[in-house]
Amino acid sequence: ETRRSAPALDGNWAAELGFPPTRVDDDDDARSVRSDFSVRTAVVAQHSQGPPQDAASVKAALKEFVQELVKGREFHMQPTNGGSLRSVPCKLTADTGTLLVGDQGQQRISLGDVAHIHRGMEAVPLGLGF
Repeated sequence: ETRRSAPALDGNWAAELGFPPTRVDDDDDARSVRSDFSVRTAVVAQHSQGPPQDAASVKAALKEFVQELVKGREFHMQPTNGGSLRSVPCKLTADTGTLLVGDQGQQRISLGDVAHIHRGMEAVPLGLGF
């Protein structure tokens, strides 16, 4: 797992972290600034989808994912020739050992042969074009 170091903050930490400037009136006090920051933090936390916190949640999420993949779903893939992303149907076999990619002439990928899965922003340094 790659970790990035936090940027150095020199005084205007809210701006450096990407928060818009807070309007300051003559009658505002520190509590209103803190409250504004707390509301923004709560909104970010509400919209972020972190990993499930307990074993039951992890089990339920994994079960739902496997069931959805056995039924089949679309994945966005980039051709090896560097063309644009295209939607490709993918399906997991009932024994969950093989991923079937494509409609006609399906390619079979044994999940035992998969060494690593790159997800989200972690794939950007690989230069895959998206």
